[in-house]
Amino acid sequence: MDELSGQQIRAKLEEGLTKLQARTSRRPHVGCSVLYVMSSGHSKGEDRPAIIVRDWNNPNTLGMVNLQVFTDFLNDYPAGVPGSDGRLWATSVHYSEDKEPGTWHWPERV
Repeated sequence: MDELSGQQIRAKLEEGLTKLQARTSRRPHVGCSVLYVMSSGHSKGEDRPAIIVRDWNNPNTLGMVNLQVFTDFLNDYPAGVPGSDGRLWATSVHYSEDKEPGTWHWPERV
């Protein structure tokens, strides 16, 4: 398997952000409501609402944000685990149109 160079990774991130902006004409910023794809717990792979609390806004980290995720309490995580109280802190989360676990995406427009 070929490893991607830093320049290739950056190009892919820029391509993804360009697609995001073209499709939605939105840019992530603090206070935006987005959807976080659960990366663990009982609901891995399911969407949960989240608020962007930091947009890294850095050319090396395009689309990377920190999120406050609103979980479904004990339905998502067992008692005592982060997220079981209805809140999950997700840091350095990348945007993904493919909605991969551990990424964020925009809510569908209705």
